[in-house]
Amino acid sequence: MYVYIIQQEEEFEVTDKADLIRALLQSGASTQRCITLAMDLASCNVIQDADIWSNILERVVKFNMLETAHSLIKDISEIRLLWVNPVMAPAWNLILQAPFKQSEFCSNI
Repeated sequence: MYVYIIQQEEEFEVTDKADLIRALLQSGASTQRCITLAMDLASCNVIQDADIWSNILERVVKFNMLETAHSLIKDISEIRLLWVNPVMAPAWNLILQAPFKQSEFCSNI
């Protein structure tokens, strides 16, 4: 799925980035590329909306995006509302269990 958003640079600068990210996640949330773009937009624009980050986190875990999860945890560590959000546990599990899953894979070879 592709999202076609045509904007002039001036229009982009004044656009509410949180609304843009929400639209992006609703329209193309089934692709890793879309999730990465949403995460980059949210990070670069210092979006503090816990719902947006929860949405991104859920998809990162769903697609098993380990490297993305590492950088994402760093980016959102200052958003205190997410510390107690139930979506954080699966994100941390993805990161913390990765070495064990890799060792299982290596032992099966």
